[in-house]
Amino acid sequence: MTPSAHADTFARDNLPPQSQWPEFRFDLPELQYPERMNCAGVLLDDMVVAGHSGSVAIRTYEGQCTYLQLQAQANRIANVLVREMGVVPGNRVLLRGPNNPMMAACWLAVMKAGGVCVGTMPLLRAKELTDIVTKAQVSHALCDTLLSAELEAALPACPTLQAVRYWSDGSSNSLDTLIERQSIEFENVDTAADDVALIAFTSGTTGKPKGTMHFHRDVIAMCDCFPRSCLKPVADDVFVGTPPLAFTFGLGGLLCFPMRFGASTVLLEKLTPESLLDAVGHFIAEHLPRFGNRNLRRRIGDFLHHLLDGEQIDLPGVGVESRLQVFAGLVVLARSRGDGFFDGGDDDVGLNPFFLGESLDGLL
Repeated sequence: MTPSAHADTFARDNLPPQSQWPEFRFDLPELQYPERMNCAGVLLDDMVVAGHSGSVAIRTYEGQCTYLQLQAQANRIANVLVREMGVVPGNRVLLRGPNNPMMAACWLAVMKAGGVCVGTMPLLRAKELTDIVTKAQVSHALCDTLLSAELEAALPACPTLQAVRYWSDGSSNSLDTLIERQSIEFENVDTAADDVALIAFTSGTTGKPKGTMHFHRDVIAMCDCFPRSCLKPVADDVFVGTPPLAFTFGLGGLLCFPMRFGASTVLLEKLTPESLLDAVGHFIAEHLPRFGNRNLRRRIGDFLHHLLDGEQIDLPGVGVESRLQVFAGLVVLARSRGDGFFDGGDDDVGLNPFFLGESLDGLL
């Protein structure tokens, strides 16, 4: 293995013997990765450099943010992790939050800081959280205040958990407050491609949760295999779905897949089939004004009911073709290129209330 950037070597030390590993094959040209890579640098920083700084990265009903704004927020949080919370490369950092922009920015920040992310499903209770923290020897945690109760209940049984910060909190020591005094610049930790980036745990329904470790190169490889070959995403595409970001399919389908191709994602805190249907209608109509009518929204709902088997359906419009692709509950809103799809980039990287759950009316 490549020399690790991790000062805390717990993750690599606890990998299974290489004799038990599957065969990793990187034969395809798109899978030729350097020995050192930080997956957040590839997904976010490289996209900014490649000209996507003003492109929309995340959409919600409250507003949107560009790749440049997401980079600034992730860098601020990475600075909090390192300067305020004492994270060193290799520390396990637990993330707990619904699908919202701060959850996405926190995940990217942990990668940038060289931490090992341990995402937790919003429905997990204190017992399951305790099992996860204990098994992964988690030392730090970032949590949405909405989900704080179960984490607080787990803390007495989690002596390894040294520092916890909450967002959407407003207290003097909250993540929101700490972010305010941080720089928008951060030098990513020079992780090895085979440094562990995340430990993904099962839900624990059949016993204690079991964790699987994934390298930085694995995060990028999952984007360069299935989506590149099957979905063929382009920068104008919009991804929307219900899987939690703490679930590896949600992490891929709702964050890493779209970012790898300069596309955008819709993050929904309310994860229901109804909210998914509403979001598909809303975000097609919102960003293609010529489609902004009730009849189209009804048609979209009808079409989606026929998409459960994975078929592709064209949505004819006035000079524009749109298509919906559904795979395992994730929807890709792909459309032909045309003026007016994006609302335009915004280079303002000042503190963005979008990440704090406030309305962005008139700001972006």
